Amino acid sequence: MNEVCLMMHVTRKTLYYYDKVGILKPTIRAGKQKAKLYDEEQLLKLQMILKYKKAGVSLERIKQMMNESNKIKVQVLEKVIVQMNLDIEAMNHRIHYAEKLIHELKENDDETIE
Repeated sequence: MNEVCLMMHVTRKTLYYYDKVGILKPTIRAGKQKAKLYDEEQLLKLQMILKYKKAGVSLERIKQMMNESNKIKVQVLEKVIVQMNLDIEAMNHRIHYAEKLIHELKENDDETIE
């Protein structure tokens, strides 16, 4: 497991969690301490999980889409992009409003604004 963590830049805690939620099970558990071993197929699956996660897809949705066609995966990613753009737009509105408040506060330096 340590080699997987180093190679894939994940923590042991992450691998334990992925196992717990059923998104990535070790290929086998070996030895007295039931060491978790991963084969090449599992490593490729982990690589895809990390890519989808980095793209903003939730683990729950990643788990659902792992066995879907590429067409479905593209649709999911397109929805993620739409949501991120909506989030950016909302954040830009908040920034604009905060800047407006700063301007008002500076204009009315001696007054209290409610």
